[in-house]
Amino acid sequence: MLDKVVLRLIELLKEKGIISKNVKDIDNVISVLSKKTSISKSKLESIFYKKIKTIQLDVLYQLCKDLNIKINYFFDTELFR
Repeated sequence: MLDKVVLRLIELLKEKGIISKNVKDIDNVISVLSKKTSISKSKLESIFYKKIKTIQLDVLYQLCKDLNIKINYFFDTELFR
């Protein structure tokens, strides 16, 4: 599930034009996402590098809020079906 969350976050960042469509550098993605949201870089690193097993819902809600999307839009993708 965490893999899907990370993939969806990257997909949304590309969709919103926050990162380029051909970005490969995860550290850059984490840095940009940290600057765009109120989630710390260390928390994002633990998510993206799977130092944790799951993502807390409050963190996911905050990411969605900061990216100006609804949580149901976050999950409305083939990744979660």
